[in-house]
Amino acid sequence: MDQRLVQGAIIALIMMFVLQAPQLAVVTVAFISIYLVAIALRPQKNDVIVKRALSREVTKDGADIVVTVSVHNKGNAIHWCEVVDELPAGVVLHGSKNSQLFSLACGGTRQWSYKFNACRGLYNWEKLYVKTGDFFGIFFDVSTYEVQSQLSVYPNWNTVGRLFLTPSRLFGYDGRITSKQSGAGADSFGVRQYALGDSLKRVNWRVSAKHRSLYVRDCLMERNTTVNIVVDARASVNKLEDHFDLFEKSLFAAASVADQCLREGHKVSVTLVGHRTKKSVAGVGRKQFKHILATLASAELGLEMGLESYHNRYFTYFDSRTVFVWVSPLIKKDFSPIKSLVAMGYDVAVLSPSLLHEIKETDVRHYLETVRGLIMNGIKSSGAVVLDWPCHKPLSSITKQMQFMKRR
Repeated sequence: MDQRLVQGAIIALIMMFVLQAPQLAVVTVAFISIYLVAIALRPQKNDVIVKRALSREVTKDGADIVVTVSVHNKGNAIHWCEVVDELPAGVVLHGSKNSQLFSLACGGTRQWSYKFNACRGLYNWEKLYVKTGDFFGIFFDVSTYEVQSQLSVYPNWNTVGRLFLTPSRLFGYDGRITSKQSGAGADSFGVRQYALGDSLKRVNWRVSAKHRSLYVRDCLMERNTTVNIVVDARASVNKLEDHFDLFEKSLFAAASVADQCLREGHKVSVTLVGHRTKKSVAGVGRKQFKHILATLASAELGLEMGLESYHNRYFTYFDSRTVFVWVSPLIKKDFSPIKSLVAMGYDVAVLSPSLLHEIKETDVRHYLETVRGLIMNGIKSSGAVVLDWPCHKPLSSITKQMQFMKRR
């Protein structure tokens, strides 16, 4: 049986009972009239096209993002339409709304925008909800549309100037970074005729005997190294109080150091150490920098796990010529894994951000500064380069001290 016939029969029965009370007849007739009009104007199945566009898909921390939503009606006129854009976690709107209420004619299009300030992270929009109804709001229909959008908000970084990375052992990289050139090194580059001043230790006797003239081995000039930036993502170390969040400072420092190392031609990778290890593969160039920024953008604080386990499972797989840049606020038990890396022959630099200058209690601040100084002196005595970065100072004033002395 048609639903409208059933509703009409119910209305007829109601009228029969109401007529016994004439004082309610006017109200009943008005209600029934509205109900009949709502039935005639009730929405059919939604036939709309919804789109979402972001002003940027990749940006830096603190940028303003404008999201534009458009709705095009392909079906009958819609008397009442509400569109709601489901916000990803972490998006907070200020002075704008992610929903809009309007009417839409057949073939009509409506669009609006909302704005928010982006904080570091990865944001995914997935769904748009379209709710249509009659003029009186009695009947309505809700449809869900899968509209995928993604925003990557990278951490900020600054140019820090040359880092003077001169570790004890270097690599020779060819390709788009630097061309192969002869010079002091360990890898063979070829042979050439003996020249005055060449060491006899480099004479290639087999080739010399073949050509009846002295030839010496030419080596590949070593100028580059691999830099692995380790970012401490342990919640207990980075977040001392609600207003003392060092993690964003650590990510800022990691991005700045990675940018400069890549500019100097080094291979760079990033490792996030928290409740699980997250890393990027070592690479070169600006494309690698984007990969590093994407890794840092998705970084989250995790539960604490002893760094000794990372030393045993992960760090031992690196080549002995790798330089480790350890970005961490530091705690006492971090001394052991850093000391082990130095003992294995790695060059290690510890860049430690600090917000102790923001503590107003003088006695507490002096105590924490003393403990921090003891930890850093202990790490420095192991052979690592230790850089203390009070976050109110420019990072470039600290990183110029990141210099390794060549071991004989």
